[in-house]
Amino acid sequence: MKTLYFILTLNILSSSYLLGKIRNGYEYELQSHKLSLQKINLLLAGDQGISFAQRMKMKSNIDELNIHIAGYELTQALLVQFRIISPELYQEIDSLRDKRGRPTDVYVQEVTRDQAKAPLRAASFFNYFSSDEDACYSRYGENTISIDIRLDDNALFLLSHELGHVRYIIPNVATYSKFYEKQYGKTKVDLSYIGHSHHDESGKYANAFEKKFLKDKQLYYKNGGKKPESMFTIFNQLRKKSRSHDSSNPRSVIASSTTF
Repeated sequence: MKTLYFILTLNILSSSYLLGKIRNGYEYELQSHKLSLQKINLLLAGDQGISFAQRMKMKSNIDELNIHIAGYELTQALLVQFRIISPELYQEIDSLRDKRGRPTDVYVQEVTRDQAKAPLRAASFFNYFSSDEDACYSRYGENTISIDIRLDDNALFLLSHELGHVRYIIPNVATYSKFYEKQYGKTKVDLSYIGHSHHDESGKYANAFEKKFLKDKQLYYKNGGKKPESMFTIFNQLRKKSRSHDSSNPRSVIASSTTF
């Protein structure tokens, strides 16, 4: 299944927050989500005249916040597993720079079907500057690009594919943006086709990254590596853990975390 979807727009922004790393997309709001969760749990524990409707709304908010926090830990597991299996590909993206030598952060999120911003198993998103054609940005800010990977037991392979797209795009933003608009921008195109036309260099990089990842995975197993745990299993464990904390110890629900 083809897995790429780009959103390209022209804009003018100032520069620049430059760190140039593969990053967990949930980290951006993690602390605020944890603080909100703590406040809601404290209010519920105090039970100070909270109506039934308010209580139901607060519990709904707790569930949503727990999904985001579980998403952070799930994404951490994905990135750790990928780095263990394919350290060269990971490092190549982790140190990637644009045409002018500026680092670009690559934000990755493992998302549920409801959270997905595109009806695809995986997608990459970036915008580009009208004032600086060699820089890209995403919802995470300047000099960033974002990747969504749907909750899937093939998530590592999907991530390798998207990182291949990113590998080509970041150093070639100006060239690729012009190609994109000419190839995909003027007519209605099947989303699964975007990034994968015959002349699309980013698609060629995506295919090359897939092949390299599969070779790395084979070598990993040959050297005694253990099969990565299912993303669905990890997610269900995290959800079960969060529900257990909510029911038994609401004051401490954010005090613990799972390390992968």
